[in-house]
Amino acid sequence: MIALAKDVLMRIFQARAPLLLLLAGLLASGCSGLRSGDDAVAADVYTRKRLDQLKSSGVKPAAFEDETAESQPGLKELPGKLTESIQKATGTAADSELARSLYGEGEVLFRKASQAQGSERAAGFVEAARKYQAAARKWPDSALEEDARFMVGECYFFADEYPEANEAFELLLKDYPHTRHLDRTEARRFAIAQYWLQQYEEQQLGSLSLNMTDKTRPAFDTFAHALRVLNKIRLDDPTGKLADDATLAAGNAQFKAGRFIEADEFFTDLRKAYPTSEHQFVAHLLSVKAKLESYQGPDYSGDVLDQAEELIKQIRRQFPTEAEKEREFLARAYGEIRHQKAEREWWMGRYYDRRYQYRAARQHYQKILDEYADTAYQEQAAERVAALAGKPPRPPERLTWLIDLFPRNEEVKPLLGTDGGPTVRR
Repeated sequence: MIALAKDVLMRIFQARAPLLLLLAGLLASGCSGLRSGDDAVAADVYTRKRLDQLKSSGVKPAAFEDETAESQPGLKELPGKLTESIQKATGTAADSELARSLYGEGEVLFRKASQAQGSERAAGFVEAARKYQAAARKWPDSALEEDARFMVGECYFFADEYPEANEAFELLLKDYPHTRHLDRTEARRFAIAQYWLQQYEEQQLGSLSLNMTDKTRPAFDTFAHALRVLNKIRLDDPTGKLADDATLAAGNAQFKAGRFIEADEFFTDLRKAYPTSEHQFVAHLLSVKAKLESYQGPDYSGDVLDQAEELIKQIRRQFPTEAEKEREFLARAYGEIRHQKAEREWWMGRYYDRRYQYRAARQHYQKILDEYADTAYQEQAAERVAALAGKPPRPPERLTWLIDLFPRNEEVKPLLGTDGGPTVRR
């Protein structure tokens, strides 16, 4: 049965192979962008000679490392010769020589585009990107593919098509998370995110603003896309050179947008996750500002006030030189924190005061006199403490006769007496 099945499969393939080859030939002849084999080899030789003559400029292509090992076929789920035959018939088989040739053509176009101006420059980089994409497809799982996919992102970056560039860089990092182009890739993405944030501020773009004409920006929600890129930089390369820069940039963007709680989360992360960052002082200072801005009044939690006060003390201890330059702000912020804390005590004192719970009210008023005597609430608190002198600690019970009608709970007695024996209920 196995031999019969193999014979049937071979007959089907032999019957269909000429048609597949004919179709592949028609498709190849119809693509004017691809050259013949002889032309490709000649272009490869010319490219290598030409690139030896070109000196470094403002834009540099990546140089792939030559590999002698054969790449693995793309359709791994099909066995042996059948896979190879289908790949050849459909044009998906790995071809290292053609990949090198296409990569070389891409380099020539890249260099040519870098010397052009205006629309010709952008069109040249896009054309080069297509060559690099074709080269990557022809030699998967190779150093050439890694370099070619990086160059796709570079081409779209210099063509000012930033969404396309960012997508290409993300695909590179997805398959090559430890690529040797990691630093340059993250630098490009950081620049893209910064540009989007700048456009968001200057043009006052809303999250629902639809973009159909500007290739430098996403189709919608430029701000969210910029934050996503910055956050991805932090996650993709947490120990990289730009991880702390991306964290600070994301926090600044949230702060400018009035999202102070989210901003403080980034500043706090920067303070804790990157202790050696050059942005430590700035992160501490901005975290104080974000906490003060996020405080919503005495009706809400005052934890952020305690945290901000502790941060100010920490700044003065840890950054004495920088703190001296920001002395005026730190003094004003510290005074504001103390005023708001005194306000919370006054608010709580008035709450118990109105409920005739005078002992609790006196405690809050007294705390103002003991800890916040330098605030505007000191005089008011002193007046209330004097006014409450001699008043009962709690309000008298109303309708005692009605309360007495209900049975009171008996005191719970322990199971064992003092002598270790069982207690006797009476």
